[in-house]
Amino acid sequence: MTHVIEQAEALEAHKYNCSFGGKLIFQKIIRCGLHVVFHHVCSNVLCRMKATVSSDTEKKTLNQLAVLGALATGSGFSQEEEKFSVMNVQYMSKEKFACSEKIASGIVDNCAQEKMLEAINEEKRLAQIRGDVDADGFHYITVIVDGGWCKRSYGHGYNASSGVSVIIGMLTQKILFIGVRNKVCLICLSISKGRTKERKHACWKNWNGPSTAMESDAIVEGLLYLESTHGIRCTRMIGDGDSNTIIKCKERVSYGRRILKVECANHAVQRYGRALQKIQLNAARFKGVEGIRGRKILKQRMLRLIKGARNVIKVNSVKNHNKPQKKVVLNLIEGLRNLPNHVFGEHNKCKETCKRKKLEPDEIVHPLMRSSGLLHAIDSEIGRILVACK
Repeated sequence: MTHVIEQAEALEAHKYNCSFGGKLIFQKIIRCGLHVVFHHVCSNVLCRMKATVSSDTEKKTLNQLAVLGALATGSGFSQEEEKFSVMNVQYMSKEKFACSEKIASGIVDNCAQEKMLEAINEEKRLAQIRGDVDADGFHYITVIVDGGWCKRSYGHGYNASSGVSVIIGMLTQKILFIGVRNKVCLICLSISKGRTKERKHACWKNWNGPSTAMESDAIVEGLLYLESTHGIRCTRMIGDGDSNTIIKCKERVSYGRRILKVECANHAVQRYGRALQKIQLNAARFKGVEGIRGRKILKQRMLRLIKGARNVIKVNSVKNHNKPQKKVVLNLIEGLRNLPNHVFGEHNKCKETCKRKKLEPDEIVHPLMRSSGLLHAIDSEIGRILVACK
């Protein structure tokens, strides 16, 4: 806005400074996407001075930023054109959108590569400080891996033709690698069907396998890239319960046998929640008066069990990060094992920070959950799901 006001003031000043007593009048408007330039010329034929008022300092910047904003919010040309038409603002042409998208994508890609390189060097520096260097001279680090592709069901299975995977440094919490897999190139498809003439273009197709294998292949590519280019080995991988990824890593990466899979806390708690629901609905196993009452209590307090598990993990990962790892793991296991007792009214094993420790134990709920077998079943799921993936 300041840029436009300054130009308008310069136009107004001309009628006072013109030697022939003329003033600048509007002549024409030239549009380039969202960038607009108003051309003015002096009314006196002896002066004929020309001046312009532009909507932005640089012609391409506004269009590129508009396209970048559209892509960042998941929109495309059609959605943006409709949105601007509602505001009665003329939008850029489809060709201009495509041109700006190509330029903006190149800038974003270069910026992303620079930031990932900085993150890789930072992870390497931290590994050097810790002394995490193996006998071969490679720095070994812990990473978080994840990936996915769109999957919907309209009465039949559907897998998207594109997928993405990322590798994130555990300590820096920054992205180290991004891998994309595309099964289709729209331009190649259009050429093959005879809709457009064959022409040179940037083809994004790089995958012919099934969508389910996209994640593991991209992560393997990232591990190989970090090892060969930057001398980094990812010996600990935190991820979801997808066993296919870790299997492919062990098969195709040179140090695969040394890779330790650590399940993501969020996915582990989700599995724990589903296991509790199955226990609560298992009327055949927990039957009789005690079973019915116990399953009813479990339904009422299930959310507390799930939230409690998240809290125990959070407390031990944040507050105890400076303590020896073995001690932290033991504290975590102790907290998870004691969680059902705490939720069902038994606080003998709770720590001093527990606000209910001084209260009398619940002589109805806790004995009922124990005698019905529900407490043992819950403890078994904690050991199978949460403690096993510590």
